[in-house]
Amino acid sequence: MNLNKHSSILGIDIGGTNIRFGIFEYKHKFKLVHQIQFELESREPEKVCDCIQNIYYEISQIYKVDAIGIGVAGMVSKSDMIVINAPNLQWNNFPFRDILSKRIKVPLVIMNDLNAITWGEFNYGRGKNVDSMLCIFIGTGVGSGLVIDKKLVIGAHGFAGEIGHIKVNEKDNYIVCGCEKTGCLETYIGGKHLTTRLRNLVQNEKLSLSFLNIDNLENLHPGIADRVFAQGNKTLDQLWYTNGKIFGQTLANCSTLLNPHQIIIGGTVWEGTPNFRKLSLQSYEIHLNETTRTEIVSPLLKNEAGLYGAACKAALLL
Repeated sequence: MNLNKHSSILGIDIGGTNIRFGIFEYKHKFKLVHQIQFELESREPEKVCDCIQNIYYEISQIYKVDAIGIGVAGMVSKSDMIVINAPNLQWNNFPFRDILSKRIKVPLVIMNDLNAITWGEFNYGRGKNVDSMLCIFIGTGVGSGLVIDKKLVIGAHGFAGEIGHIKVNEKDNYIVCGCEKTGCLETYIGGKHLTTRLRNLVQNEKLSLSFLNIDNLENLHPGIADRVFAQGNKTLDQLWYTNGKIFGQTLANCSTLLNPHQIIIGGTVWEGTPNFRKLSLQSYEIHLNETTRTEIVSPLLKNEAGLYGAACKAALLL
């Protein structure tokens, strides 16, 4: 062993679009010392393993990596850390830990990305002064993580917190979710499916590119629609008010069921659509049971939360 190398933990966050690496020193103080981000060139699981192996090799030339924690955007089984379903990566039943442990000979842990984000925010972000919190991120998809009595709740099989796949409208069979069901919350407010809804409205001539101030469908995303929402369009109004009502009701139900100290909401869609955000919070106030009122706040760690959470979880392996 090279004694000049600092002992470190590698945190990795695999989203639907990007992969992030964070190097944490931990001997004296848990500290993020360097991070790297790439756009995923391929979502094929073996190719992602290649990427992780290559980056690990480069990092290990400078740092002594003692453990690796990985958050992945998908359902991860509790016992053997198989990625059962990762809709936005198109992974199914991939034995992630077993495959990667054959390539990299250090202790590693695989967890759902929102569990990693939640655990990071709880330990090093918003949650440092509370005992319970619900963390929801709306980006390519929709996910959440839950801490109750200072413990990360992952459920009997590891799938707790899949808020994106709760059913909010059983009559809507318009879009099939990545979980192969319809009516999921994610098919309404998740960036991928919401963009699909907007593009279909344009293609069906219910919404025009000129109204959206863009030249082609490739440039269309929820933030564009949100910016022109205030100009008034019957079709867009209906979509935005429906989505805001649905998400607000969901937040109120979560507040009633779980009664956490706070609900953290973040992600690119939530942050990039202030009008949708306003409608959702109005709906939350309407449907809330006042006795279980929960403070809604923004994340502190932003894109680093998943890295902190995954690395913090990996530290328990040492």
